[in-house]
Amino acid sequence: MNAKWMGHLLAYRDSPYRGQAACTIIHQKITRQAALAARYGHSLLVPPVLSQVDASKLLLIEARYARSYWRAFAKMIPL
Repeated sequence: MNAKWMGHLLAYRDSPYRGQAACTIIHQKITRQAALAARYGHSLLVPPVLSQVDASKLLLIEARYARSYWRAFAKMIPL
């Protein structure tokens, strides 16, 4: 790591775009998981709007969705 990269990292940490970036990443993750589940015949609902929630609620939504995704994924694996 060089000093310029560290400066950018520290500036981003306090940036208002941090929350927006987290929402975008988590929404893409959930959308792709739903698409994969749909390919194998399982329907999972994607939460409508994630951009209007705070960080703790966003992580809670991600955790709940991950639980339902992995349950559906376990059913896709043949025994």
